[in-house]
Amino acid sequence: MKRSHQALGEREATTPEDVRAGVAPMYFSLRALAIYSGLSNRTLREHLHDRVHPLPYFRIGGKILVKRDDFDQWVEQYRRVTPSIDVGSIVDDVMRSIGHARQK
Repeated sequence: MKRSHQALGEREATTPEDVRAGVAPMYFSLRALAIYSGLSNRTLREHLHDRVHPLPYFRIGGKILVKRDDFDQWVEQYRRVTPSIDVGSIVDDVMRSIGHARQK
C-alpha cells in the first residue's frame, strides 16, 4: 500500500506557490528541488556528479532524493559576496588623477 505525503502530515512541494507557502519536505525529488532552488532539473543532475562539489543525494531504486538540509548546506559553498563600493574613495581618486593631469 502506497502512503501519500498527506497521510504523513506533509506533501511534496510541486509548484512555486507551494514553496512560497512554506511547503518544503525533508527530502526533495529532483523535480521538487528544481522548484525549491530555481535551478533546472538538468543542472541539478549535472551537480550530482560534479567532481569538485557533488550534490549529496540518495538513490532508492530509480528515485533520486536530496535532503533539504544537505542541499541548503551544499548551495552555501556557491555564495558570493560583492565587496561594498566606497563611492567617495572612487571620486577622490578620480579628482586626484584629474588634478595630476592638469599639473603636467
